Amino acid sequence: MTQDTATLGLEDLHIGETTATTSSNGTPDQAVGRPVTVDAATGEVLVRLATGKQRVRKGQPPSEYAAQLAQFFGEEGGPARTPVGWMAGSGAFDAALEGDLSAKHSRLVLMGFVHRAYYGRQWEECLEMCGRVRARYAAMESEGSKSRMKREFDELAYIEESCRARGQ
Repeated sequence: MTQDTATLGLEDLHIGETTATTSSNGTPDQAVGRPVTVDAATGEVLVRLATGKQRVRKGQPPSEYAAQLAQFFGEEGGPARTPVGWMAGSGAFDAALEGDLSAKHSRLVLMGFVHRAYYGRQWEECLEMCGRVRARYAAMESEGSKSRMKREFDELAYIEESCRARGQ
């Protein structure tokens, strides 16, 4: 990215006239205008807030922006991508089951597998998953986290009961 392309357009910004209309109850709608450039070298812009006040936003030099892009895409590898159909893999459920279930996100991922089998009407598979998840939850229940996870225990019991009723 060059200096010219980073600042291109910043000089052309200006606050246009806002078109605030009055709503049916008599109060004016809050319209926000476009930002106006205060200093093109630093990238500072003047913005009008919804309250009508004006605020100067701090700019970012193109060199800092280029450094951030290099760090994000070079060092961190860019955005994390989840492949389509990752839950359909054979070892995905086992890997999630063996993970650390003290984190709520890990438990929700595990329940996602159960929900996928339940709503896919795979009752036997869902029952098997519920049993395995219940065994892992039982170990956590003894650690004293029952009150924190009560809703998850109840949901698992409901799904397990529904699978038994529909699988017969």
